[in-house]
Amino acid sequence: MKIETGGSDRLNPTQPENAAPADRARPAGTGAAAGASAGRADQAALSDVARLLGRARAALTEIPEARPDRVNFLRAQIQSGEYRVQHEQLAGRLLRSVMYG
Repeated sequence: MKIETGGSDRLNPTQPENAAPADRARPAGTGAAAGASAGRADQAALSDVARLLGRARAALTEIPEARPDRVNFLRAQIQSGEYRVQHEQLAGRLLRSVMYG
């Protein structure tokens, strides 16, 4: 299958005709920026919020998705016909979740 380029060899049509080709990847320690960063290691700083989110995400992985005791209790109630939906309570919770997120 041949791809027609419309007579242009450029991949990015918004790139000007006289644009210089992109530099190819170079080994570490070469190029213009090498002199400025020689001898320094890369660093990243995390905000307090990012640290808190990381701890929260880790804590969530330890919580089971379902509580088996509660699921079994509700399943037994449904199967026996004893489970009753509390319509007012359900409607209130739905409204609060829509209004307040």
